[in-house]
Amino acid sequence: KTRFRYFGGSTNRWAGWCRPLDVLDFTRRPWVPHSGWPISKNDLVPYYRYAEQLCELESDRYDEAAWRRALPDLYRLPSYGDQLRIAIWQGSPPTKFGVVYRNDIEQASNIHTFLNANVVEVITNETGELATGVRVKTLSGGEHFVTARYIVLAAGALETTRILLASNRHRSAGLGNEYDNVGRYFMEHPHLVTGKILLEKTPEVNRPSIAAIDRGIPGALERLRIVRPIHGIKCAFAVHPEILKREGLLNYSAHLTPVAAGVRADSEGYRSVKRLVSNMRSLRKIVGQIRHRQMPSGMGKQIKNVLLNPRDVVGAVYQEMLQRPTCLELYTRAEQAPNPESRVTLGTDRDSLGMPRLRLNWQLTQLDKDSIRRSQVIVGNALQRAGIGRLETPPWLESEGNDWGPELRGGYHHMGTARMSTNPQDGVVDKNGRVHSVANLFIADGSVFPTAGFANPLLTIVALATRLADHLKSLVRT
Repeated sequence: KTRFRYFGGSTNRWAGWCRPLDVLDFTRRPWVPHSGWPISKNDLVPYYRYAEQLCELESDRYDEAAWRRALPDLYRLPSYGDQLRIAIWQGSPPTKFGVVYRNDIEQASNIHTFLNANVVEVITNETGELATGVRVKTLSGGEHFVTARYIVLAAGALETTRILLASNRHRSAGLGNEYDNVGRYFMEHPHLVTGKILLEKTPEVNRPSIAAIDRGIPGALERLRIVRPIHGIKCAFAVHPEILKREGLLNYSAHLTPVAAGVRADSEGYRSVKRLVSNMRSLRKIVGQIRHRQMPSGMGKQIKNVLLNPRDVVGAVYQEMLQRPTCLELYTRAEQAPNPESRVTLGTDRDSLGMPRLRLNWQLTQLDKDSIRRSQVIVGNALQRAGIGRLETPPWLESEGNDWGPELRGGYHHMGTARMSTNPQDGVVDKNGRVHSVANLFIADGSVFPTAGFANPLLTIVALATRLADHLKSLVRT
C-alpha cells in the first residue's frame, strides 16, 4: 500500500501536506534517547525554500500570523494561553513529480532514466569500501549492471534498507551495517483518535465554525466557484516547545475533527466521501480522464467505500451540511521516539526478483504513550478554559503497557532506518548523507532521519535531496 514502483514514486499517491520540521526536532533532547541531528534547521533553510518551489507551495511561511485570516475561528481564539501553538501545513496540489517534471527530465542531456529497472544490489570492491555500481533486474528475467562514480539510493526507508542489507557479497551484514544500525530506529507517525472534546451547550465558537474546522465539504464546494485552485492549509494544535522541554515530552499535534452523534470521522466511508468531494476542485481533469476511459487514481476505491458504507455517507452529509457536531475528536499525529528495537530485517522468503522480503517490527515505547497522554491533557485544558468543551480520554490511553487501542495506524511516513549521525557507531550516514563506511554511496530519503517530529516528511526529504545535490556538485568539480 505504501511503496510505488513507477515513475514519480510515492509522489504519485501522497496527500500533498507540507511542513518543515521544527527547530527542536533537530536538537539533542536529554529526555529523548538517541535524539539529535548532526545538522541544524538553519542548514536546511535554503533547501526548504527550494523544496517548497518544487512542491508548488504558495508560501514559505508556516507561522500563525501569516495565515491568521485563513484560520478557522476555533484556532483564532485568544484564550488558549502560552502552552499551545498553531501548527500550519500547506497543501501541495499535490505535485506528482513524475508528471510535473517528466518533460524536464526527458529533455535534459545529462540525465538518463531507466524504467522497470529494479536495483537488487550495490556492487562494491572486495573490501566493501568503494561502490562500483548497481545490479539491476527486470521482471522478465533480464539482468544489467550500471557503473558510476557516485551512487545515491533514494528508494524510501523500507526499500533502501532492503538494498543495503541485501548487498552482502563482501560484507555479510550488508553495507553500512558494521554497527548493526541499518534497519533499526524505524519510525512512523502514530495516527489515531486519542480522545474527544465534549462540546458545551453554548461554546464560545459557534457550531458552523466548528464544523468547518477541517475545511470539509462546504470548503470544497466553495472552491468550485473559483477559477484557480487553492491548495489551502491545514492546522492543528501543538504544544509549545518550552512546555515540551519543561515536561520532557515528544513533539505532538492534534487536529480537531467535528463528529455528529453516531458518526465515526475515521471510518472508511466517511473519509471517502470527504476525499471524493475535495477532489471536485479537479473536476475538469477528472472528466477528461473519464472521456479517455481512464479511472482517476484512487477514485474507484473511494466510490466502493461509499457504496459499502451508506450510513457513513448519511453521517457525512448530516455533519458537514447541517453542521450539527456533538463533539470534537482529537486526531493525533505525534512524534515517535527513536527506538533501536523498532526495526526492519530481511526475511527468508523472496520476491519475484529474488530479493529477500522485509520483516517489519514497528515498536512504540511507553515514552510515546505518556507523551501523547500528557500533551492531550494540555490541549484539553486549554479548550476547556476557552469554553469549548471537556476532554474525555479512552481507557487504553490511561493504561500502562502496549495497549494502543483498536485504531492505531501510521501515516505511511517511513523514517530512521539509515539514520544520520556524526559517529559511525551511532548511525549509518554522515551529515551529507554519505554511508560512513562506503566512500561514494549516499542516501537521500526518509531513512536518514534521526528523529521525526510530527510534520509530514516529504518536504524535508526533498530539502535533504537538494542539499545532497549541491554537495555532489562540489565533489564532481574537485
